[in-house]
Amino acid sequence: MVRQCQICSFAIGDDARFCPKCGADLSAVCRECGTRLPQDARFCPSCATPVQIIVGGEERKLVTVLFADVVGSTTMGELLDPERLRVVLQSYFAVASSAIEAWGGTVEKFIGDAVMAVFGVPIVREDDAERALHASLDILDRLAPLEQRTREQHGVSLVVRVGINTGEVIAPTAGPAAQQLVAGDAVNLASRLQHAAEPGTILVGERTYLATRDAFEFSPPDELELRGKAGPVRAWRLERPRREVGAGIPGLRAPMIGRDRELRLVLEALESAVETERPQLVVVSGPAGMGKSRLLQETIRATAVDERRVRFLRGRFPSAGRSVSYWALAEIVRAAADISLDEPVEREVPKLLAMVRETLRPLSVRDPEVEQTAAALAVTAGLLVPDNPVERLAPADFEAALTQAWALFASGLAAGSTTVLAIEDLHWASDGVLSLLERMLSRATGPLVLLCTTRPEFAEAHPTFGAAAEATRVTLRPLTDDQSTDLVSGLLAEGRVPEALGRQIRETAEGNPFFLEEILRRLIDEGAIVREADQWHATDRAAAVRLPDSVHALLAARIDSLPATEKRVLQEASVVGRTFWSEPVRRLLGNGEVETSLLALERHGLVVARTTSTLAGQTEYMFKHALVRDVAFSGLPRARRAAAHATVGDWVTALGGGGSEEFVDLLAHFYGTAMEDEDADLGWAGQPEAREQVRQKAFEALIRGGGAARQRGDFDLALARQTRALELSRTDVERARALEEAGDSEEAAFHGEEAWEQFEQALILARQSADRDAIARVALKMARVATKIGTFRSAPPPSAVEELVAEGLATTRDEAVRARLLIQHGASLRDMYDAQLVVDPVSQDRRRASVEEAVRIAARLGDPDLEYEGEEALSDSYRRELDLEGAVRSTRRQLDLLPRLASRTTRAMGYFQASLLMNDLGDYDRAIELGRMAHDLAGSAHERMHGTTNQLVPLYRTGRWPEIDSLLAEHRLNYARESDRICTTVRGGLGLGALLRARQGRADEARELLDLVGPALDRPALADAFATEALIVLGDLEAALHQPKATPAQAIMGKTSMSANALRLSSIEVAIAREDSAGLAKAIEDARAFAKADRMLQPAADRAEAMLRARTGEVEAATELFGRAEATYLELGLPLEVALTRERWASVVHGPERERLRADAEATYESLGAVADAARVRETAGLASAGLVHDSRSNRAPDERK
Repeated sequence: MVRQCQICSFAIGDDARFCPKCGADLSAVCRECGTRLPQDARFCPSCATPVQIIVGGEERKLVTVLFADVVGSTTMGELLDPERLRVVLQSYFAVASSAIEAWGGTVEKFIGDAVMAVFGVPIVREDDAERALHASLDILDRLAPLEQRTREQHGVSLVVRVGINTGEVIAPTAGPAAQQLVAGDAVNLASRLQHAAEPGTILVGERTYLATRDAFEFSPPDELELRGKAGPVRAWRLERPRREVGAGIPGLRAPMIGRDRELRLVLEALESAVETERPQLVVVSGPAGMGKSRLLQETIRATAVDERRVRFLRGRFPSAGRSVSYWALAEIVRAAADISLDEPVEREVPKLLAMVRETLRPLSVRDPEVEQTAAALAVTAGLLVPDNPVERLAPADFEAALTQAWALFASGLAAGSTTVLAIEDLHWASDGVLSLLERMLSRATGPLVLLCTTRPEFAEAHPTFGAAAEATRVTLRPLTDDQSTDLVSGLLAEGRVPEALGRQIRETAEGNPFFLEEILRRLIDEGAIVREADQWHATDRAAAVRLPDSVHALLAARIDSLPATEKRVLQEASVVGRTFWSEPVRRLLGNGEVETSLLALERHGLVVARTTSTLAGQTEYMFKHALVRDVAFSGLPRARRAAAHATVGDWVTALGGGGSEEFVDLLAHFYGTAMEDEDADLGWAGQPEAREQVRQKAFEALIRGGGAARQRGDFDLALARQTRALELSRTDVERARALEEAGDSEEAAFHGEEAWEQFEQALILARQSADRDAIARVALKMARVATKIGTFRSAPPPSAVEELVAEGLATTRDEAVRARLLIQHGASLRDMYDAQLVVDPVSQDRRRASVEEAVRIAARLGDPDLEYEGEEALSDSYRRELDLEGAVRSTRRQLDLLPRLASRTTRAMGYFQASLLMNDLGDYDRAIELGRMAHDLAGSAHERMHGTTNQLVPLYRTGRWPEIDSLLAEHRLNYARESDRICTTVRGGLGLGALLRARQGRADEARELLDLVGPALDRPALADAFATEALIVLGDLEAALHQPKATPAQAIMGKTSMSANALRLSSIEVAIAREDSAGLAKAIEDARAFAKADRMLQPAADRAEAMLRARTGEVEAATELFGRAEATYLELGLPLEVALTRERWASVVHGPERERLRADAEATYESLGAVADAARVRETAGLASAGLVHDSRSNRAPDERK
């Protein structure tokens, strides 16, 4: 394996001490004893100290870039001496730098009169975009007095303009600060925005606006034409911070979901404080976004309806930027004294003093102590008290004064009314503040609750906080999937997102309410979901919506807060995936020790060790949240990602199990991903040989992985891998292989045209290279797929397939391929000519001889797959010749062979074909069983519909109608994906459903299904037969009579197929509906001629002939025929047909016998749920009893009813 730099992945020589690309020191030494470490060492050879992980290099970051420059600096340079100009600019730079650094930004460089700063380098914080905006406003505020002095001292104006933009950059993570320059389009756009800004204003880009719109006010956006940008750029002018920071989705608000228990705990602590009149501490802990602020809001809302008056005072600790370390306490003091941030200075202290005096009145505190308390509170609030005595105290006395003041203040508040001091984001508070709060709690009296919200890491850093107090600790956990669903529904009011998109949102958010709301908000912002008539619809933009910057920033900040070694381990683990193993992470880190870091990451709640492993002998871990993995991975440079994926692929190969499907999939993923990104070449910049080695590995892995995916029925994944392999191919041999594999997958997915096109391109390449074996193999595949007519929208002509088979037979040197080509010649081509109503130029004897020769070759080779194909062809021949005994013998042999076949698709198709035969033989239970087996093995929607239809038909015929509903619903869902195919089985399931719903009296549903079936094809099929009968039952005789008049012999799958037999049955019903005796006689004759092809044909012909005999007064003959039909239907177990026979038989007899037959028919219809048929019997009986008709119309010969 090529030695690589662990920082930038560049290939390096074995003797190199420094990386020639990034300059990293490669001569690692032991951190304990200083011994130089060999390459790949995991422990020091001298002292056994674990090898330290190398940290450094570059990473991708989501940052906010600020550009600020002086307006008119060129004119200023003309007016001022260079030294004076330098003084002016230095003053400006000092002001800008101090404001930027106060808000946590990094001044990256000064360019002439411009300052460039980055928020997010070296450490990302969750509110970097807000910090940048605060800093920009701070710059403008601080420059106001400087501008006045500059005008007075130098005679020039000092006005700046600012541009701010958020986006991805590549940034160094090591080296001198002066060299840590970031690069990326986000930097360029920030510079362009600065140039476009008006003097004295701040212009921000779209991503910055979206990240900060809840905290700041902006002017309406402008569309700017900026240099270097292809289209208009939207920008917003920053106005001011909002007084109240918003949250959630504007206009959408849901009730609090999944936090009833937690709210009850908080309220119980409040109740305890009231009952005991002693302070209580409540600490609400949960990861960012878990709903801590919302729980606080709900607590306020819940107590607002209480009879007791509860006073809430709130404060929040900011993460940085404020000049007051007691900021949350300051907000509480200001709120109690009604002092706003822009309060005139001269009014602040009087207001404070008045509030303190009133608050402490119930405690009977003397004036000096009141003044001392006010002075101490002024310190924590940042209020200026002239000659404040507290500020002059020694540290210990200062601390005591603050403690006494806050204890008195809190006790006074509680004496006036039950009080809740709510402090949010306690994890940002200093140790001094935490000590102050603990001491305040221990000394205060009265019904007081200190309600704090914090993150889980706070408990790790301050495990003893509040130990001496009466404390309630509330932990917020992720919402369940049902709760997440309720939250989405609540936010969207009565609207709903499409189920698939809703599931994706829930899976991404993993129970974090903030993540869920932000993802939903981003989808709405981007137009990925739109509301129309109280229903939300997904648009084609949904797939392209990225993770909201707010969520990304929050997680990136958490990752950046880790120690460098732990962060590096987390990032490298992200290469492996959400599930990962320690060994490949160790390899990615130069074989450094990783277990300590992984244990630390477990403590931080970022990863979890699994109790079992999917790879034997490997310790398995998992990222607790998929988004943490995604954000950690996004920080790796693309060059590193590519090389790292290849390294993990090498590790999988080294495991030695590359033959199993599990390893094949892993190799396809890692090697394929290594070459996937458009910038993957950066991973091997200047190393074409190394890159070619990985490309070859990726091609082979994708081909094998695609085959494995196809084998288990995952055709989308198979085709994705094979398409990627085709893109990676460099030679005609590789291209032909990838095309052939893709054709195999398209064929397995029952996509005829697509498979034909792939094979056709592969055949062209095989011919060009004169590869005889490839020519024969691909010609066979093209012939095979062409005979699956139902998988095409427009099938190829049989003559073209005849030529392919001939070419294959002329070139093949493989006996198995020859046998399969003979099967195509002997059986499949015969079927194609028959199906397309084209005269077969080859005699049936020659066709049969080809099949028999193929069967002999299969027996000689002992190949079960080939034997099965031969038996399948023989069975089809027997059925066409109406030799049902031969077909059964052959089918039994097929069923014995099927379990031995590797291909799921072949097994599914085999059970499907056997089910068809059982249906024709009248063994309906066996037909249902085999149809279910075909369905359960199916990998594609098309195959699953084969299985559902082959259950629907016998279930309908045997009266097991309640079992149909779920199968029909599934069939409809799958049909939506395959509605453009002409497969008779696929359409037939819907036609059968329409007939069932018509009989059940559900006319609207029946017509809905008929619409899905669509107009009849040029060649009639199963669906058209069922549709015709459905229209007759619906009473729409005109539409039924306009169904195709083609004969069953013209059925799409041949004259002995299920389609042909169904058409024979519907032809009888059509002739009756058309009152056409001649047509009925012809239909009867055709049914009797093919009675062996389907057990239903003989009794149907008997029943129809009975009606004709009744016309001529041959009542005895008609009665005998009706009786014979009834007996056969009873034997077959077909209750609907028995009832229909009795209904029609009733007209031949009179008196009690007629009434018995009608009653029996009606009772059977009602038991089945055949509402329409039962109603028809009652209507006919009613008309007869009223003397309006002498006989039931259904019992007269057709011509008698004209």
